[in-house]
Amino acid sequence: MTIRKSKEYTYYACSSHVRKRGCNNKHTIRKDILEEKVITEINNRQDTKIDKLNRKYIFDLINMIYLNQDGSIKIEFKRK
Repeated sequence: MTIRKSKEYTYYACSSHVRKRGCNNKHTIRKDILEEKVITEINNRQDTKIDKLNRKYIFDLINMIYLNQDGSIKIEFKRK
């Protein structure tokens, strides 16, 4: 995913679509909404609760975040 900015918001978008590399997934998601969903998913899956994102911690927990064709989000967590 890559970051795109508008006047009001920051968005994540499929980097292959933005670079015209064969992906037709043109959906984007606002950064604040995605981060809220990631925090919720993490808090649902572990005992230690977090309230804001720490990039290294998130990187250590998550394999991949997918923005599906229908605009939904899929988050894959690393197995411990």
